[in-house]
Amino acid sequence: ELFEATANSPQSPDDPDHDPVMHFAFTTTDIANALERVREAGLEITTELRTTDIGHLNITIAFFKGPNQEIIELFQVNS
Repeated sequence: ELFEATANSPQSPDDPDHDPVMHFAFTTTDIANALERVREAGLEITTELRTTDIGHLNITIAFFKGPNQEIIELFQVNS
């Protein structure tokens, strides 16, 4: 999953210094471990682990800010 900056994004694409990527997601099979590695790296976690249903899928997600303040999502489909 990858989203680029748009006119409604915090970083407008009209700004010459904007980063082209606003948000992207990584799927993982061990989200708790992945988030712990993020924490150990000292990155800002903006949403701790959250489990929810999307349609017929039960998922767990978490969000953190990357080195350029981009939003990075961790995504796990639960059995």
